[in-house]
Amino acid sequence: MQKGLTIRTGQTHVQRYSQQLLDLILEGKIDTTFLISHRLSLDDGPDGYKGFKEKQDEFTKVVLKPS
Repeated sequence: MQKGLTIRTGQTHVQRYSQQLLDLILEGKIDTTFLISHRLSLDDGPDGYKGFKEKQDEFTKVVLKPS
């Protein structure tokens, strides 16, 4: 089944930059609040998954918090 497809992947040095990024966030130099679209209780988790499936433009990142 040769279809002439090309698959390319890439990686980043996540561990290398994690501490530096965390420090910048904690110092308030990088604002990450725009990344989280919804904050839900753990009990509302199924609603979050439903939102990801049905409203992909509205649900970008959901934070689930235990009750």
